[in-house]
Amino acid sequence: MRPETDCFALVQDWQSQAANPAPAQNTDIVRGATASANVGNPNIFANIARYAIIGFAALIALEQLQIAPSLLNILFTAIVGAAAIAFGLAFGLGGQDAARRWLNRGENTVSGAASQIQSPQGMRNDGSAAQTAPQVPSNQTRTGRY
Repeated sequence: MRPETDCFALVQDWQSQAANPAPAQNTDIVRGATASANVGNPNIFANIARYAIIGFAALIALEQLQIAPSLLNILFTAIVGAAAIAFGLAFGLGGQDAARRWLNRGENTVSGAASQIQSPQGMRNDGSAAQTAPQVPSNQTRTGRY
């Protein structure tokens, strides 16, 4: 067989595969993940992800073509900033109860530990040192000058 016929056969094989593609097997990741997690309507999340990917791809293509690069840079920064603010608000407003429980648990732990701390021997309740003589065990005698 000549090399030209091999190439021709490969091209024909490729064209037949392109004309009759194999059926896709659950390649929609977002739709499958939201459906398995039972979170809202999977089609809405899948469409949001699809259009976000198309939008970012268009921005990147325009950036590579050098079409208004400074405007695209500002637009991309604004989109990322808006997403960060939206995430912060959602986390902050949605997590108030969890944060309150976490802070109360920490406060209870600290107050419980503070009540277990005993004042050192020889200290008054107001924190000043008491004027008491040092205690010497009865089986020891003092020696030396005082």
